[in-house]
Amino acid sequence: MNEHLNPDAIDRYLGGERDKAMENHLRECAECRRAVERIETTLEQFRASAQAWSESQPQGQPPAGLAARVEAPASLFWIAPARWAAVATAVLALAALPVYRNYRRNQAADRARADALLLEEVCADLSRPAPEPLEPLIDLVSQSTTQSTPGDNQ
Repeated sequence: MNEHLNPDAIDRYLGGERDKAMENHLRECAECRRAVERIETTLEQFRASAQAWSESQPQGQPPAGLAARVEAPASLFWIAPARWAAVATAVLALAALPVYRNYRRNQAADRARADALLLEEVCADLSRPAPEPLEPLIDLVSQSTTQSTPGDNQ
C-alpha cells in the first residue's frame, strides 16, 4: 500500500475490520501509525474517564431521572398529564372536524338560499314594465285612458 490510510480506513481499522494490507502499511508508515495511536490514546482516555465517573456514582442506584422512569408502572393511567392533555386535544379535534364540516355545509346552503332570493328579487324588478317609483304615474295614465271614451275627444 503506497498511499496513506484515509479516515474511513482508519475508522474501520479501529473498529476491528483489519486486513493484511492495513497492518502492513501501519508497520511501514510512521505517519499513519501515529494517527492511529493518537486516536487510540484519545479513546482510552475517554474510556478511563467514563469508568472513573461510573465508579464515583452510588452503587445499586440508577440516576434520579432514570429511577423515576423505571419504578413507574407501565400502565395507561400513569401517562404524564401533558401527554393526556395532548391526547385529549387530538381526540377533541378529530371529534370537532365533522361538526365543523357540517357547519360549513349549512353556511354554504344558507348563502345559496340568500343568493336565490336576491336573484328572484332582481328578476322581479327587471320584469316590471317600469321602475317601482314610476308605477303610480303609470297607474294614473292607465286609469285616465280607461275612463275616457272615444266620444270625449271632441
